[in-house]
Amino acid sequence: MAITTAPTTAAGTPRLAPAALGIVATEIERRRLAGLIGRGSVEVVGGADDVNTLLDQASRALDVAVFAGGPELLARGGPVELFHTLRPDSAIVVVSGSGTAIVRKALRAGVDGYVADVDAEHALLGTISAVLAGQISVPRSIRDRIAWTTFSMREKQVLQLVAAGLTNAEIADRLFLSESTVKSHLSTSFRKLGVSSRAEAAAAVLDPETGLVIGQPISGPADRLEQQALGGPA
Repeated sequence: MAITTAPTTAAGTPRLAPAALGIVATEIERRRLAGLIGRGSVEVVGGADDVNTLLDQASRALDVAVFAGGPELLARGGPVELFHTLRPDSAIVVVSGSGTAIVRKALRAGVDGYVADVDAEHALLGTISAVLAGQISVPRSIRDRIAWTTFSMREKQVLQLVAAGLTNAEIADRLFLSESTVKSHLSTSFRKLGVSSRAEAAAAVLDPETGLVIGQPISGPADRLEQQALGGPA
């Protein structure tokens, strides 16, 4: 199936030449992905094992970068975050494992398109085309699950207090829970959020567009927690 990109960049400016694409992956994976991308409306202008090398050797400015690898791509300070910082106007596509949590984490990291590795052969070109047209592209199989997973009232309360900077002991005291119960709620919430640290959880909760809680994290008396966690007045 022939894929043609939109005649504009993701920013809406006219594109007079094929979109410039770079690949960050191992050499074997770069060859595989370049073969899937081929030639035509998208031109592979560079490939490397790391972001800095790619940017140094790319023959022209990148419209889109494709990253392939494991969860380390999305780690704090990792390749995707670095590229997003250095080239905020370039689109990003990640080719990695499947699963709702990792896709959600990728979107929070600024990724524009996500392709499960097993689907790359038939989905990569379409995803690249979509992100170059300014769209967000995720696998259809998980589109109904990409929104926030349902959190219990207690999980929301605990996450709000984590975002406020409280320790487990302070949260336990505030909510009249044991520390082990707080840890249990955090473990479940981290899994739902697709994060692995308190800092990542706090960032997810406080995200102004996709955050779990609207407004500032709770810092008032415990009897206000339930109402604000459910979206009521403080």
